[in-house]
This record gives sequence, structure tokens and C-alpha cells, in this order.
Amino acid sequence: LYIGSLTHRKNVERLQQAFARLGGGTLTIVGGGPLEERLRETAPVGTRFAGRLSSDGVAAEIAKADVICLPSLEEPQGQAMLEALARGRPVVATRVGGPAEVITPEIGALVDPLDVDSIAAGMLAAAALPVPSQAAVQAAAAHALPIQAEKIEAVLARAADGTPSKPASGVRPRSGAGVDP
Repeated sequence: LYIGSLTHRKNVERLQQAFARLGGGTLTIVGGGPLEERLRETAPVGTRFAGRLSSDGVAAEIAKADVICLPSLEEPQGQAMLEALARGRPVVATRVGGPAEVITPEIGALVDPLDVDSIAAGMLAAAALPVPSQAAVQAAAAHALPIQAEKIEAVLARAADGTPSKPASGVRPRSGAGVDP
């Protein structure tokens, strides 16, 4: 299952190519956008376009899915990823951006969005995971809006007090951030 806009940044063309290499299964595409016509024309056998759906419609598609695939070229946060995890579904996600902070091999696969083979391998790895996945639900819960709001409030309070900020326990610095030369 793919959920999102049908734009270049979302990388649905490579997702379709990766799906075609699997040689079976189904790929449901939820969303609309400027690439829809071209994606429909080049869709491999087993692809279904559900169009734009309401929140309830998206939830129903997630409930039917074994794996959610979100191989965007970049993804700052990943709301669809968190929704899928909250419903216990493994996620194939780009390793560029926010998903790398959330996805572990127990709940999905991080893929190189420019590499069709990487996306296909991620789909196979995620398909081997249990559904529903309690680990996925727990990962999503750790990123729930109230928890994130508390973290932001704590950072703002430290900034207002002039207290240096420290990463939370278990949080990895990004791209060398916070690492002394």
C-alpha cells in the first residue's frame, strides 16, 4: 500500500518498478496528483488505484494492507508512516529524513529511494514481519503528538532559562550534529 500525493518527490514510479520486480502480490495506490495518468499507464499487473480517500477510507486501506511503502526522495516527518505503524503495519520508508529516526528492522525497512533494488528488498523484508505488529504500535506511540509537544516545551523552557539542551537518552545525533571535531 502506498499513501500520498502522486508527485515526483514521493517516488511512486520507482515503487512501481520495485513492485514489478517482485513478480506477484498487489500494490494499492491511495492518493492523487500530477503523475497519476502516467503512473496508471505504466502500472504493473497487480496495481490498483484507489484515488483520494477520506481519513476513514485511508484507515480501511491500512487495515487491509500487509505493508505500507513510502519511498519518498525526502521525508521530513512521515505522518502516513506513523499512522501505519499505529495500526500495527510494517513500513518500507526512505532513509532520507525523519523515518530513519523511527524505523527499525523489527517494524519495517529503510531503503535508498534512488535504488529500485533497495526498495524491492525492503518490500520483501517488511512482508516477512508480523501483522499486526505490537512493536510498530509501540514505535508510533513514542512519537504521538502529546509526547512530541512535551519535548518541544522542554526544549523551549531550557532555551528560555539558558540551560544547554541535551539529547534524550537513546537519541542519536543526526549527521554528526552535536559531535565535537
